[in-house]
Amino acid sequence: MWITITLLIVMFVITCVISILVKRGMTVEAEKRYQEAVERTNESIGRLLSNVEVGVINNVHDIEETLHEPEGLKIVQKELLERNPDIYGCGVAFIADYYAHEGRLYEPYMKRGENGQMVFKEIGDDSHNYLNEDWFAQPLETGKPYWSQPYYDDAGAEAVVCSYLYPIKNSEGKKVGVIGVDLRLDVLSDMLEKLDDEMDDRHLLWNGYQDIPDKYRTYSFIIGRDGTYITHRDSNRILKSNFYEDALKTLDKGDDDIVTNQKQGKSGHKQMVFEGVECVAYYAPLRSTGWSMVIMVPSKSLYGPGNLLVAVLAMLTLLTLVGIYLLYHRGIAQMTQPLSHFAFSATEIAKGNFNVPLPAIKTEDEIGMLHDSFEHMQQSLRQYVEDLKVTTASKAAIEHELQLASGIQMSMLPKNFPPFPERQDIDVYGLLIPAKAVGGDLFDFYIRDEKLFFCVGDVSGKGVPAALVMTVTKHLFRAVSSEVTMPGQIITKMNTFMSESNDNAMFVTVFIGVLDLPTGVLYYCNAGHESPILIHQELKRLTVKPNFPVGLMPELVYEEEKVEIAPQTTLFLYTDGLTEAENSQQEQFGKLGMEATLQQAFTGGLSDPQSLVNSLREAVKTFMGDADQKDDLTLLAISYKNHNNN
Repeated sequence: MWITITLLIVMFVITCVISILVKRGMTVEAEKRYQEAVERTNESIGRLLSNVEVGVINNVHDIEETLHEPEGLKIVQKELLERNPDIYGCGVAFIADYYAHEGRLYEPYMKRGENGQMVFKEIGDDSHNYLNEDWFAQPLETGKPYWSQPYYDDAGAEAVVCSYLYPIKNSEGKKVGVIGVDLRLDVLSDMLEKLDDEMDDRHLLWNGYQDIPDKYRTYSFIIGRDGTYITHRDSNRILKSNFYEDALKTLDKGDDDIVTNQKQGKSGHKQMVFEGVECVAYYAPLRSTGWSMVIMVPSKSLYGPGNLLVAVLAMLTLLTLVGIYLLYHRGIAQMTQPLSHFAFSATEIAKGNFNVPLPAIKTEDEIGMLHDSFEHMQQSLRQYVEDLKVTTASKAAIEHELQLASGIQMSMLPKNFPPFPERQDIDVYGLLIPAKAVGGDLFDFYIRDEKLFFCVGDVSGKGVPAALVMTVTKHLFRAVSSEVTMPGQIITKMNTFMSESNDNAMFVTVFIGVLDLPTGVLYYCNAGHESPILIHQELKRLTVKPNFPVGLMPELVYEEEKVEIAPQTTLFLYTDGLTEAENSQQEQFGKLGMEATLQQAFTGGLSDPQSLVNSLREAVKTFMGDADQKDDLTLLAISYKNHNNN
């Protein structure tokens, strides 16, 4: 019963999700269609405007060539109209007294007549004084063409038009007039009306293939730069009403956002309540005009088909689920009855009773396969437990041996700090944290003949092999340095011995130093290790020759270097487990992190070796967070205080 109910609930939820996705998909498709319609119409209007602009540009030269003969302008105007069917009228307005014999104002104008013939008249007179009009003054002032705001031309076109104005020059390059071509706005209205009809045809589905009420019809319009309606399905609003003002009168904030975006020349869509109807407004600027196009789509028309489809799908799903429940409830109950027996057997197996009997299954269906799988699992678990006992015992023995090896390895390192309590001229503190039970890092130090012998090393690799090489390296350092004083000779002898018996090609990076305590002179030799840092008033990295690591080539000869260390100087040595420590984001602590921590500790007055080492240890621990330690970490700080042992 519970399996059946759960299945029904899951199927119902899935159906609901599918319904939501279907509705959303249809909505997105509709929104995409309208956005494409806006862009497509925008492109059509843009091509129309572009054709007008190109037509003017192509004829400007001809007009300028005929300026010496006013009668020749008529021919050019007629040719311009014949070549460009989108242009309704063409006029050329000249500056005052340009043609003295024609009067102070001269503006020849030609337009298309009712039967296709060209009608010419001269409209420049005192009743049509264009000299102070923006459409005339602006092109002459800026020298650039532009589209005018829509207006009713009672002098020439005798219709609602918008004009493209272009300045003209005489042979001397002086601006002497403006050519203006008129585009009737009813051309744009026809384009938008065709778009509205096309969109409305797509919405007949939700209304049962009946006519759509006027309030739910799609309608498009164009507004000017100041929000004035240039086209609208209500002709009484054209040039008389303002979309921006209408938007401010409503309580809906959607149209306010549209106004803001339109003024900024942006495109998009927004839900809003306009003229009492919930709509989605799609808008986009028209190229080069400063106008904007808007398509108002009633939400009921836009989302109606999706709502209808979701309702039908939900009803069918509900009926299907009821049928499934009635038809298969009995069958599922019979088929799943053996599962209770398997559940009991599984419980017993979980308690460790691997010999519990399984229910007898005679069928060869999925239940029979489950029986065979349980039987195979019983046999596998019995064998697995036996193997696990052996493996666990072996692993416990290995872990115990590793713990003993770790203890032995750590016992070989200096562990009593301060190591020289009777001396006031030197203080040393070291720390080694292996990444595994045993590691390959090492450090050591001791005093012989008023000289501090010390070393820090890092064996290639990790684990037991590295630990064995580390042990050999440490003992070699002690044995060789007890007879040889100079670091170069110490490393040379160590390299010779380790190279001859290095069958596994393992090597050690090591830094060995010998500090003469009475004089403060440090003799040192580096074999592929990180260079130490000197801390005295400021941080300074010790200059070292890199050299090859120990154990690669037996014939190498290492040379030591020396530097005099001032009193109250701390020498800090480390392995790359410090700088290459990583956090959970795989970012490394790095040399910058190390130097910043040392500088902060030194500035804060933590100049003794133990404080420096502990501050670095805490900084690395904080940086790594929950990340695992991947490499051994060794830190060694040596504080040289003065030249005399007081």
